Amino acid sequence: MKKYNLPQDVKVFGTQVKTFPNGIGEAFDALIKILPPGDKRAYYGISECTNEGITYNAAAAETYNGEAGKYGLETWTIERGDYLSETVMDWRAKTASIKNVFEEIFKSELSERSRPCIEIYKDDNEMVCMVKADQRKLLQTEWEGAAKELIELLSSFSQKQINSVPSEGSWTAGQVAQHLVMSGSGFAELLGGLAKETERAPGEFVAIINSSFLDFSTKMVSPGFVRPALTSYNKESLLRSLESIRESIIEAIKTLDLTETCLAFELPVMGYLTRLEALNFVISHTQRHIHQLKKIYNTVANKEVEELFQTSI
Repeated sequence: MKKYNLPQDVKVFGTQVKTFPNGIGEAFDALIKILPPGDKRAYYGISECTNEGITYNAAAAETYNGEAGKYGLETWTIERGDYLSETVMDWRAKTASIKNVFEEIFKSELSERSRPCIEIYKDDNEMVCMVKADQRKLLQTEWEGAAKELIELLSSFSQKQINSVPSEGSWTAGQVAQHLVMSGSGFAELLGGLAKETERAPGEFVAIINSSFLDFSTKMVSPGFVRPALTSYNKESLLRSLESIRESIIEAIKTLDLTETCLAFELPVMGYLTRLEALNFVISHTQRHIHQLKKIYNTVANKEVEELFQTSI
């Protein structure tokens, strides 16, 4: 199961299937026939349980305002935000088992069970099943997972390894940890600082933040104010600081309005972030440096083995 982010609301139009599930294919065929030939837009299935049973809407993405009115069809809005998702390939051969996919998603404590099931038909082969995620629970789970992995990974370094330079020009594990302390404490203050009501989609920059930090093939340069000095760091002191940041950010996730815009700091290009975006920044930034720390650990551990071997011969 993966997280799927919709940065903006998606407006769709179509018809309700009167004879579910037998009428689904017929409803989509009828919808496709009224649209321009060769149209490449995405199609959606929207289903939910009601007192009268399951309602299912066959829909297409609206490409301009008022398009639904042109065809005299109903409109719905698929809400922006994070979803729990599973991708189904060769979906045409698996239509009978789609309900099982949604049942598995609903087993997750992170799913909002009262929300509709969404199907995105990307093409004749790929379909994505989605259920809205509980935003706070999802963020807390992701943050706790990243923070736990970071602290356990740093704990596996010896005090000597913390300050061992893996290669010329590279940060030590201590520098990486100090960078995370500097940036993490800054974001903890940002989250709890002055904020205002947001005048745009609160998660507008989530996708670009996550894709940027989690692209490990690209190299990034940290700004000067969070660039750690090349000095000796104490492992236990770093761990205590990271644990304190972990707790502060969990509290922010639990208690603050995630849709508000933080005003304490403005980022280049993106400007002021919402709390939702800032939290995604902290999580993906931490995940990026966990990847870096793993590489550092392997390098310094191998160097120690080589030094020990050379000493013994």
